[in-house]
Amino acid sequence: MIEDWELGVLFLKETERLGSEKDAIESVKNTFLNRIFRKDKDTHFFMGTCFPRNTMGGRWGILSAAYRS
Repeated sequence: MIEDWELGVLFLKETERLGSEKDAIESVKNTFLNRIFRKDKDTHFFMGTCFPRNTMGGRWGILSAAYRS
């Protein structure tokens, strides 16, 4: 699970821009795979839990993804 709020905001903006959640999902997926997670990027995932809210049931997840341009 990825809890990155920026990914969520991207999804909301793409839903508004494209008018379809299905199209927004594809757009976010393509952005993530083709822009952030390319071989020439130095992508890092920051892991953690959402304590004290514990929204992930105590499981670890990806809280953020960052890359070097």
